[in-house]
Amino acid sequence: MSVTCPDVSSIAVEHGRWRLTYEVQYHYNAQLMLICDPGYYYTGQRVISCQANGTWSIGEPMPTCKTLLPPKSK
Repeated sequence: MSVTCPDVSSIAVEHGRWRLTYEVQYHYNAQLMLICDPGYYYTGQRVISCQANGTWSIGEPMPTCKTLLPPKSK
């Protein structure tokens, strides 16, 4: 029986999306990379993989996309 991980909607990131970078989506060893919207940068783990136990390798803190601060006016 093949191992699969849950849909990434369960780990949705505001202002970002997960992109498949390796293997078959949601299957064991699949790797996803967090892509943030323009004007945002990522914090936390950017690449996650589907593990043998059927969970994503998300560490703590949860990955997020944060806004870039506008330059301070003088």
